Amino acid sequence: MLTTFLLGLTFFTRIPVPGKLNFSEEKFNRAPIFLPAYGLVTGGILALIIELFGRSFPGFFWAGVIIAGQIYLSGALHIDGLLDSLDAIYSNRDREKRLEILKDSRVGSMAVAFFGAFLILKYGSYASFTPKVQAFTVLISEIILRGTGYLVIYSFPYVGSSLGRGFKDNASTAGLIFTLGQTLIFTLGAAAFFNFSLIKILIILLLAYLFAFVVAARWQQFFGGLTGDNYGGIMELTGLFVPVAVLLINNIGVV
Repeated sequence: MLTTFLLGLTFFTRIPVPGKLNFSEEKFNRAPIFLPAYGLVTGGILALIIELFGRSFPGFFWAGVIIAGQIYLSGALHIDGLLDSLDAIYSNRDREKRLEILKDSRVGSMAVAFFGAFLILKYGSYASFTPKVQAFTVLISEIILRGTGYLVIYSFPYVGSSLGRGFKDNASTAGLIFTLGQTLIFTLGAAAFFNFSLIKILIILLLAYLFAFVVAARWQQFFGGLTGDNYGGIMELTGLFVPVAVLLINNIGVV
């Protein structure tokens, strides 16, 4: 299990692992069961930095740090999937052509435009928070977006033969329960630590999982299934959904 965890950590994040790992495809393909734990690590790093130095700089500065930190710690893995997916979806081509576009390393104008709007909305959400709320939100966002990733992998058919095929073939009901448990424990723990309403965090968690499922169901219609790029894109969109949800739920005074 430790080897599986570390192999996944080196793939899903840029966090270095000491020593040399003996690669095992079988163990690597099981790594998504630790997706929420990887989110706890990356989100924890960013939250700790903000907790330690948050009062030294204004909130709009930390909003930029959060976004840059998320991109760096993930190696832009999810963003690459998001851009490829948007290019394919908004190409208005048939299913086979869309799948070809997913494999194209070039980025189209539609993806650039949508990604610009994505960054503005994400930045605006985080910039609206105090440093304490920023730290809490980036922590739960990293946990939840990765937790929903396993739900999507488990719930929808895979199309193609790229890297994500191994993740899909090894997804199981036990793995789904395990990742749901991690996500619930980690987010509730974060809410308790930051003195955030447990009811609110449960609402956000439920809405985020529903959001990821609906997006995945819609994208499945475009591609006849999902690919590894789609997995990353959906997780990235969920990473936007969470801070927006925190902002809206706090401002409208839900519970």
